[in-house]
Amino acid sequence: MIDAGSVPQVAPPLSPKDAARALGVSVKTLLGFVRDGEIKYIHLGRGRKKIRRGFDFQDLQEFKQRRTRRDVPCQSISPRTARSISSISGSEVVGFTARRELRMSEKRRPSSA
Repeated sequence: MIDAGSVPQVAPPLSPKDAARALGVSVKTLLGFVRDGEIKYIHLGRGRKKIRRGFDFQDLQEFKQRRTRRDVPCQSISPRTARSISSISGSEVVGFTARRELRMSEKRRPSSA
């Protein structure tokens, strides 16, 4: 004989309304998650046409854990911040037109043909 102290107490399954309230969604959204296979349910009745579903609180917690995300902004479209340091370059500015004019003004050597 099993005494009442050795049988673990199991919480009764939540109704769809209570499960939806626990997740913060509508019953319609909850049933959509069920239809997509994202949330497990317990088939409580014997009917095949209108299924009575119950939801285990632990399954709802696992669903929440799987769906938890952190949004990271896309760096390609996020606003750019101003640089906090100034960059100093040790190179000098080269004027390409000045360099070209210098080359053109040099005396050309006569070619020995």
